[in-house]
Amino acid sequence: MANSLENIQENKYSDKFDTNLVSSLSLLLFEEKYILFAKDGNEAITAIHQKFFSDYASLKDVLQRDKLFNLQVPAKILIYDENFALIPGVLFDINQLSTYLSFAQDPSTSQADYFSSIDSNNLYIAGAISLSLHEILTKGRQKAKIHHGSTSFLAYLLKDKSTYLNQEIFIYLRDKHCFIAAFKNNQLANFNTYAIESKESLLNYSFGILSQLNFDRKYCKVTVMGDYLALNIDQDFGNKYFKNFVLTQPKQNQKYLSGVEVFLNSPLFEAHWEYN
Repeated sequence: MANSLENIQENKYSDKFDTNLVSSLSLLLFEEKYILFAKDGNEAITAIHQKFFSDYASLKDVLQRDKLFNLQVPAKILIYDENFALIPGVLFDINQLSTYLSFAQDPSTSQADYFSSIDSNNLYIAGAISLSLHEILTKGRQKAKIHHGSTSFLAYLLKDKSTYLNQEIFIYLRDKHCFIAAFKNNQLANFNTYAIESKESLLNYSFGILSQLNFDRKYCKVTVMGDYLALNIDQDFGNKYFKNFVLTQPKQNQKYLSGVEVFLNSPLFEAHWEYN
Protein backbone atom coordinates (compact mmCIF):
# COMPACT_ATOMS: atom_id res chain seq x y z
CA MET A 1 0.00 0.00 0.00
CA ALA A 2 2.75 2.44 0.93
CA ASN A 3 4.63 1.94 -2.33
CA SER A 4 1.50 2.32 -4.41
CA LEU A 5 0.63 5.56 -2.65
CA GLU A 6 4.11 7.00 -2.98
CA ASN A 7 4.18 6.27 -6.69
CA ILE A 8 1.01 8.24 -7.33
CA GLN A 9 1.85 11.79 -8.33
CA GLU A 10 0.73 14.48 -10.68
CA ASN A 11 2.92 17.39 -11.73
CA LYS A 12 1.73 20.30 -13.85
CA TYR A 13 3.91 23.10 -15.21
CA SER A 14 3.02 26.29 -17.04
CA ASP A 15 4.46 27.09 -20.44
CA LYS A 16 6.66 29.73 -18.77
CA PHE A 17 7.78 27.70 -15.75
CA ASP A 18 11.27 28.54 -14.52
CA THR A 19 12.52 27.60 -11.05
CA ASN A 20 14.44 30.88 -10.93
CA LEU A 21 11.18 32.82 -11.23
CA VAL A 22 9.38 31.03 -8.38
CA SER A 23 8.93 33.55 -5.56
CA SER A 24 6.68 31.65 -3.10
CA LEU A 25 5.06 28.29 -2.36
CA SER A 26 1.73 27.18 -0.92
CA LEU A 27 1.59 23.66 0.53
CA LEU A 28 -1.80 22.14 1.32
CA LEU A 29 -1.24 19.16 3.61
CA PHE A 30 -4.03 16.58 3.83
CA GLU A 31 -4.12 13.20 5.57
CA GLU A 32 -2.47 11.18 2.79
CA LYS A 33 -1.52 13.70 0.12
CA TYR A 34 -0.27 17.20 -0.39
CA ILE A 35 -0.78 19.77 -3.13
CA LEU A 36 1.99 22.27 -3.73
CA PHE A 37 1.52 25.52 -5.65
CA ALA A 38 4.55 27.44 -6.94
CA LYS A 39 3.92 31.12 -7.66
CA ASP A 40 5.86 33.76 -9.54
CA GLY A 41 6.50 37.35 -8.54
CA ASN A 42 2.99 38.34 -9.64
CA GLU A 43 1.43 35.67 -7.39
CA ALA A 44 0.40 33.64 -10.44
CA ILE A 45 0.57 29.85 -10.15
CA THR A 46 3.25 28.51 -12.44
CA ALA A 47 3.52 24.88 -11.27
CA ILE A 48 1.52 22.36 -9.22
CA HIS A 49 2.68 19.15 -7.57
CA GLN A 50 0.21 16.67 -6.12
CA LYS A 51 1.78 13.73 -4.28
CA PHE A 52 0.67 11.00 -1.92
CA PHE A 53 2.31 9.54 1.18
CA SER A 54 1.48 6.88 3.76
CA ASP A 55 3.01 8.23 7.00
CA TYR A 56 5.39 10.92 8.29
CA ALA A 57 8.46 8.98 7.20
CA SER A 58 6.99 8.69 3.71
CA LEU A 59 6.04 12.38 3.71
CA LYS A 60 9.59 13.35 4.71
CA ASP A 61 11.03 11.25 1.92
CA VAL A 62 8.63 12.60 -0.71
CA LEU A 63 9.22 16.22 0.30
CA GLN A 64 12.98 15.76 0.30
CA ARG A 65 12.72 14.62 -3.32
CA ASP A 66 10.28 17.36 -4.33
CA LYS A 67 12.28 19.93 -6.32
CA LEU A 68 9.62 22.59 -5.88
CA PHE A 69 9.41 22.24 -2.11
CA ASN A 70 13.17 22.49 -1.79
CA LEU A 71 13.32 25.90 -3.45
CA GLN A 72 14.45 28.40 -0.82
CA VAL A 73 11.51 30.79 -1.10
CA PRO A 74 8.80 31.76 1.44
CA ALA A 75 6.26 28.99 2.01
CA LYS A 76 2.68 29.09 3.22
CA ILE A 77 1.63 25.76 4.76
CA LEU A 78 -2.02 24.86 5.40
CA ILE A 79 -2.69 21.93 7.73
CA TYR A 80 -5.98 20.05 7.33
CA ASP A 81 -6.67 18.29 10.63
CA GLU A 82 -9.06 18.51 13.59
CA ASN A 83 -6.58 20.14 15.98
CA PHE A 84 -7.67 23.77 15.96
CA ALA A 85 -9.52 26.35 18.02
CA LEU A 86 -11.21 29.65 17.23
CA ILE A 87 -10.49 32.56 19.57
CA PRO A 88 -12.17 35.99 19.47
CA GLY A 89 -9.65 38.74 18.87
CA VAL A 90 -10.50 40.56 22.12
CA LEU A 91 -9.55 37.43 24.10
CA PHE A 92 -6.50 36.33 22.15
CA ASP A 93 -3.20 36.03 24.02
CA ILE A 94 -0.29 34.41 22.19
CA ASN A 95 0.99 33.04 25.49
CA GLN A 96 -2.21 31.03 25.96
CA LEU A 97 -2.16 29.02 22.72
CA SER A 98 -1.81 25.69 24.53
CA THR A 99 -4.74 26.57 26.79
CA TYR A 100 -6.98 27.37 23.84
CA LEU A 101 -5.99 24.16 22.08
CA SER A 102 -6.60 22.04 25.18
CA PHE A 103 -10.33 22.37 24.47
CA ALA A 104 -9.82 20.70 21.08
CA GLN A 105 -7.17 18.09 21.92
CA ASP A 106 -5.17 16.59 24.77
CA PRO A 107 -2.32 18.90 25.79
CA SER A 108 1.16 17.80 24.74
CA THR A 109 4.65 19.11 25.37
CA SER A 110 5.84 17.63 22.09
CA GLN A 111 3.82 19.84 19.78
CA ALA A 112 4.38 23.05 17.88
CA ASP A 113 1.58 25.60 18.18
CA TYR A 114 0.70 28.09 15.46
CA PHE A 115 -1.97 30.71 14.81
CA SER A 116 -3.46 32.97 12.14
CA SER A 117 -5.58 36.11 12.33
CA ILE A 118 -8.51 36.83 10.03
CA ASP A 119 -11.37 39.30 9.78
CA SER A 120 -9.11 42.27 10.64
CA ASN A 121 -7.83 40.49 13.77
CA ASN A 122 -11.36 39.94 15.06
CA LEU A 123 -10.82 36.17 14.97
CA TYR A 124 -7.79 33.93 15.46
CA ILE A 125 -7.38 30.30 14.42
CA ALA A 126 -4.90 28.36 16.54
CA GLY A 127 -3.60 24.91 15.71
CA ALA A 128 -0.89 22.44 16.66
CA ILE A 129 1.19 19.77 14.97
CA SER A 130 3.75 17.33 16.33
CA LEU A 131 7.33 18.50 16.63
CA SER A 132 8.37 15.80 14.20
CA LEU A 133 5.95 17.05 11.54
CA HIS A 134 6.97 20.63 12.22
CA GLU A 135 10.59 19.70 11.60
CA ILE A 136 9.71 17.92 8.34
CA LEU A 137 7.89 21.00 7.06
CA THR A 138 10.24 23.74 8.24
CA LYS A 139 13.77 22.32 8.63
CA GLY A 140 16.24 24.29 6.54
CA ARG A 141 13.56 26.76 5.50
CA GLN A 142 13.99 30.33 6.71
CA LYS A 143 10.50 31.59 5.86
CA ALA A 144 7.59 29.24 6.50
CA LYS A 145 4.21 30.28 7.89
CA ILE A 146 1.78 27.60 9.07
CA HIS A 147 -2.00 28.05 9.01
CA HIS A 148 -4.88 25.73 9.70
CA GLY A 149 -6.71 24.45 6.62
CA SER A 150 -9.90 26.26 7.63
CA THR A 151 -8.21 29.65 7.34
CA SER A 152 -8.96 30.26 3.66
CA PHE A 153 -12.58 29.11 3.94
CA LEU A 154 -13.34 31.23 7.01
CA ALA A 155 -11.49 34.29 5.71
CA TYR A 156 -13.46 34.04 2.47
CA LEU A 157 -16.79 33.86 4.30
CA LEU A 158 -16.07 36.58 6.83
CA LYS A 159 -15.10 39.18 4.25
CA ASP A 160 -18.70 39.25 2.97
CA LYS A 161 -20.58 38.65 6.24
CA SER A 162 -22.37 42.02 6.10
CA THR A 163 -24.21 40.88 2.96
CA TYR A 164 -25.66 37.65 4.40
CA LEU A 165 -29.22 36.88 5.34
CA ASN A 166 -30.03 36.54 9.04
CA GLN A 167 -29.69 32.76 8.73
CA GLU A 168 -27.01 31.26 6.49
CA ILE A 169 -25.05 28.01 6.46
CA PHE A 170 -21.95 27.42 4.32
CA ILE A 171 -20.52 23.96 3.67
CA TYR A 172 -17.21 23.05 2.06
CA LEU A 173 -16.86 19.37 1.11
CA ARG A 174 -13.50 17.62 0.60
CA ASP A 175 -12.24 14.02 0.81
CA LYS A 176 -14.98 12.65 3.13
CA HIS A 177 -14.65 15.69 5.38
CA CYS A 178 -16.38 19.04 5.52
CA PHE A 179 -16.23 22.45 7.13
CA ILE A 180 -19.60 23.88 8.16
CA ALA A 181 -19.98 27.54 9.11
CA ALA A 182 -23.23 29.15 10.26
CA PHE A 183 -23.93 32.87 10.37
CA LYS A 184 -26.72 34.39 12.44
CA ASN A 185 -27.55 38.06 12.01
CA ASN A 186 -24.35 38.53 9.98
CA GLN A 187 -22.11 37.09 12.71
CA LEU A 188 -20.30 33.75 12.81
CA ALA A 189 -22.36 31.61 15.17
CA ASN A 190 -21.00 28.10 14.63
CA PHE A 191 -18.01 26.50 12.93
CA ASN A 192 -16.54 23.00 12.93
CA THR A 193 -15.12 20.20 10.81
CA TYR A 194 -16.78 16.81 10.41
CA ALA A 195 -16.01 13.44 8.89
CA ILE A 196 -18.78 12.44 6.51
CA GLU A 197 -19.55 9.17 4.76
CA SER A 198 -22.65 10.11 2.78
CA LYS A 199 -25.02 12.93 1.99
CA GLU A 200 -27.27 11.59 4.74
CA SER A 201 -24.56 12.13 7.37
CA LEU A 202 -24.05 15.64 6.00
CA LEU A 203 -27.77 16.28 6.43
CA ASN A 204 -27.61 15.08 10.02
CA TYR A 205 -24.89 17.60 10.86
CA SER A 206 -26.71 20.37 9.01
CA PHE A 207 -30.00 19.68 10.78
CA GLY A 208 -28.19 19.56 14.11
CA ILE A 209 -26.81 23.05 13.52
CA LEU A 210 -30.22 24.29 12.37
CA SER A 211 -31.74 23.02 15.59
CA GLN A 212 -28.96 24.38 17.80
CA LEU A 213 -29.25 27.88 16.33
CA ASN A 214 -33.04 27.75 15.99
CA PHE A 215 -32.82 28.27 12.24
CA ASP A 216 -35.82 27.71 9.96
CA ARG A 217 -34.89 25.57 6.93
CA LYS A 218 -37.65 27.23 4.92
CA TYR A 219 -35.82 30.52 5.39
CA CYS A 220 -32.17 29.62 6.02
CA LYS A 221 -29.90 29.83 2.98
CA VAL A 222 -27.58 26.84 2.56
CA THR A 223 -24.56 27.19 0.26
CA VAL A 224 -22.44 24.15 -0.62
CA MET A 225 -18.96 24.34 -2.16
CA GLY A 226 -16.27 21.82 -2.98
CA ASP A 227 -16.60 18.21 -4.10
CA TYR A 228 -20.36 17.81 -3.75
CA LEU A 229 -20.49 15.56 -6.82
CA ALA A 230 -18.56 12.91 -4.90
CA LEU A 231 -21.57 12.61 -2.56
CA ASN A 232 -24.09 12.75 -5.42
CA ILE A 233 -25.43 16.05 -4.15
CA ASP A 234 -27.27 18.03 -6.80
CA GLN A 235 -29.78 20.86 -6.89
CA ASP A 236 -32.77 18.53 -6.75
CA PHE A 237 -31.43 16.85 -3.60
CA GLY A 238 -30.90 20.19 -1.86
CA ASN A 239 -34.31 21.49 -2.85
CA LYS A 240 -35.95 18.56 -1.05
CA TYR A 241 -34.72 19.86 2.30
CA PHE A 242 -34.09 23.59 1.94
CA LYS A 243 -36.04 26.34 0.24
CA ASN A 244 -32.89 28.35 -0.48
CA PHE A 245 -30.15 25.91 -1.55
CA VAL A 246 -27.12 26.88 -3.65
CA LEU A 247 -24.32 24.83 -5.23
CA THR A 248 -21.30 26.92 -6.18
CA GLN A 249 -17.55 27.38 -5.98
CA PRO A 250 -15.74 30.37 -4.43
CA LYS A 251 -15.06 33.46 -6.47
CA GLN A 252 -11.54 33.40 -7.82
CA ASN A 253 -8.52 35.22 -6.44
CA GLN A 254 -5.99 32.63 -7.63
CA LYS A 255 -4.16 33.47 -10.86
CA TYR A 256 -2.80 30.80 -13.23
CA LEU A 257 -0.29 30.91 -16.03
CA SER A 258 -1.04 29.07 -19.27
CA GLY A 259 -0.63 25.32 -18.90
CA VAL A 260 -1.86 24.93 -15.31
CA GLU A 261 -5.18 26.78 -15.47
CA VAL A 262 -6.96 23.43 -15.91
CA PHE A 263 -6.64 23.10 -12.12
CA LEU A 264 -9.45 25.64 -11.84
CA ASN A 265 -11.75 22.70 -12.64
CA SER A 266 -10.78 21.19 -9.28
CA PRO A 267 -13.36 21.29 -6.46
CA LEU A 268 -10.54 22.17 -4.07
CA PHE A 269 -11.33 25.48 -2.35
CA GLU A 270 -7.77 26.83 -2.61
CA ALA A 271 -7.71 26.07 -6.33
CA HIS A 272 -10.05 29.08 -6.56
CA TRP A 273 -9.38 31.26 -3.52
CA GLU A 274 -6.56 31.33 -0.99
CA TYR A 275 -5.96 33.24 2.22
CA ASN A 276 -3.23 35.86 1.89
